[in-house]
Amino acid sequence: MAYVTSQFIHAAQTGRRPFDGLLDEAFYAILAPIVAPYLPEGVTFGFSDGAASERALGLILTRQTASLLSAVKSFDAPDELWREKVGTRRAIYIDIPHGALTFNTSPEKKDVVQLRAILAAPFLPPDRPGHTQFVVQLTDVGSEHGRGRVAGVLCPDGSIKRSANQNHLLATDFELRPPFAHPDLHKAVMGCAGTFLRLVLAYYLFGPPEAREEIAVTPTERLNKGKPRSGQSLFAMTRLQPSAKVGRPQNTIPSSWSLSERQEVDGHFKLQAHGPQWSQRRLIWVSGYERGPVDAPIRPKGVQI
Repeated sequence: MAYVTSQFIHAAQTGRRPFDGLLDEAFYAILAPIVAPYLPEGVTFGFSDGAASERALGLILTRQTASLLSAVKSFDAPDELWREKVGTRRAIYIDIPHGALTFNTSPEKKDVVQLRAILAAPFLPPDRPGHTQFVVQLTDVGSEHGRGRVAGVLCPDGSIKRSANQNHLLATDFELRPPFAHPDLHKAVMGCAGTFLRLVLAYYLFGPPEAREEIAVTPTERLNKGKPRSGQSLFAMTRLQPSAKVGRPQNTIPSSWSLSERQEVDGHFKLQAHGPQWSQRRLIWVSGYERGPVDAPIRPKGVQI
């Protein structure tokens, strides 16, 4: 991340394009809103639609949170559920702890890489509304040494498509293509990362408030050789903590068994008992549903103005 950021700023200073190719173009476009505050004076950028955007959404996962989310068996929440709440944000950055999600690059399992970060853009590709372009950064396990990137697209129907150009050339760094890696590596990474991206966004937006911890940003003038203070960040970030306080929204619990009306329950996360004597808990997503008699009217919702 630091290397690419420096390349972006250097390109702005020299007036050249820092990247070429489908994969680099996507990476460049997603990174732009994140590094915008650090561009040289007089250098600006804008979007082709002329619309303004909120600051990029930056999320950092703890190891416990990453383990909790990666263990979720299925997730069928529609993308519009979180896309609406993301608003006009043009970029999403998710920092994943070392060793949380790993992949074997060959059948012999002698070479292992880890998923270190996901960058996503709800406004890309520009010709496909409702889709979300994302780029995955892989590194050596326990290291920041990059091993390559894979790009994919979240589709409104819940599927995850490969990102490729008109010649069907996959948006994947050559180090992750045959003969350097297994032919199906990019497919495995893309599917895992796309589902994980959806889970992280849902946990951030619909999980308990206690799970969100804002990280202080070190002002530019107080950076130590370009590095933030201990416990702080260069960018505005939110750390996602694990929490046992999951379940139905509290406002749907009182009088939920009324026989005179039906009640809509929003989608939410829940800890499900499993394992020997139901002694273990795993996180699951419960899609929105209705409670109450089938023939009863639906309870009206209050709208805050």
